Amino acid sequence: MQLSDYIRIIRRRWLTIVVFTLVGLLAAGTYALLAPKSYVSSTRLFVNVQSSESNSAVDIVQGSSAAQQKVRSYADVVTSAGVLEPVIKDLHLDTSVQQLASRVTATAQVNSVIITIAVSGESAAETATIANAIGKSFSTIVVDSLESPASGGPSLVKIVTVEPAIPATMPASPRTG
Repeated sequence: MQLSDYIRIIRRRWLTIVVFTLVGLLAAGTYALLAPKSYVSSTRLFVNVQSSESNSAVDIVQGSSAAQQKVRSYADVVTSAGVLEPVIKDLHLDTSVQQLASRVTATAQVNSVIITIAVSGESAAETATIANAIGKSFSTIVVDSLESPASGGPSLVKIVTVEPAIPATMPASPRTG
């Protein structure tokens, strides 16, 4: 077929093409308006590992290296029952640990000591509240339980919230804009 054949077919079937295009646009618009909105809020935590009381350059480098290695494992701890159960209890959430864990993602970039905890849900305010509560619970579990020295004394791991979660102003899905 040549270009002229295609043009002839389009001229003959233009009404069908326009109708199907409009029906498709109408269906997509209806879905975007009726689909449940999902919001995502995230908090960012800074992990610091101190190797000893002294602050020599070697100790600082070792602490930074240890923090980078631990952060990868810590990202998996965020969705554990030990971290999420206190959040469910404190916020009086009507959900299970598994259901909440499916809404939570924890990521740590390579060579970074920052953990990002993101929570998705139908309410922007609730996702921010849950993300901040998970950050607090995670910090408590890691510092008090997982990283407490066997000999007693304070933990050498310090976790600080560097960016608290705030309610999202726009839904993450469906994206209409």
